[in-house]
Amino acid sequence: MPMGIRWNTPGTPGSPLRSGATPRPLSMLRLSAAHTRAIAQQLGIPLRHLSDAELANGESGFVGHDQVSRVYKKSDHTDPGVSFPWAYYMALVNGSDTITEPEHKEEEDMQFIRSRQTGTIYAVTPLAVTPMKSAKTWMDMVKAYGLDNSYTVSLDDGDIASIAADAAARRKLLAADIAAALKAGA
Repeated sequence: MPMGIRWNTPGTPGSPLRSGATPRPLSMLRLSAAHTRAIAQQLGIPLRHLSDAELANGESGFVGHDQVSRVYKKSDHTDPGVSFPWAYYMALVNGSDTITEPEHKEEEDMQFIRSRQTGTIYAVTPLAVTPMKSAKTWMDMVKAYGLDNSYTVSLDDGDIASIAADAAARRKLLAADIAAALKAGA
């Protein structure tokens, strides 16, 4: 089985550049890319993002945890998610001078996750992580959103806490942006 080096960037699946969760700030991606490039070059890891097929074939390069989960089916991790700016990040890793910053797209959907430890189901949006405190609350959400009575993924409580911290940081950034806009318009 191939070996890998784990390099985390703050954020959650679906948080494109939210400074992952606080969105993934571009400065964090630039710093990550510089360090990752140095480590990969030391270890002879090709500076390229692999497809799932290339990973399954045992090729070397960069992959997301979500890809490892899909290919090897040994976990249900979804990070960094489909909105991670791989092309931008790999251009940074490769030291490109002509990089267009990715467009920020906000995830609007509500996701539901389940705690592996407690079984609690949480409603997750970009700005909040709210536990469904009772079966009635959960069933009300199922009806209100036309859900199929299932959750997206099961996560450890530590991962859920990280997502909640990201949401709190995003609320803080949003509040600061609103306050600045109000002040500028006053």
